Amino acid sequence: MGAQPDAIVLAGGVSNMEMLYTLIPQKWGRHVFSDSVDTVLLKAAYGDSSGVRGAASCIVCEKRFPESSASRIKCFMQLTR
Repeated sequence: MGAQPDAIVLAGGVSNMEMLYTLIPQKWGRHVFSDSVDTVLLKAAYGDSSGVRGAASCIVCEKRFPESSASRIKCFMQLTR
């Protein structure tokens, strides 16, 4: 059996399309190589603002830690909790 994600998260404007949370899970079963699908489809915590928040967080962390990618990653993780 292959790897199966615990969740798939929709963000941006598409996350506002409520019917997708019912329609997509109904259809993905025929596109996987498993007898069952336990993956859930979730709406991003910040909805259609998720992309903007993530981009802004990247800019802030890049300015704070221009020389250290590890520090930028830690910074990003803290800002996006």
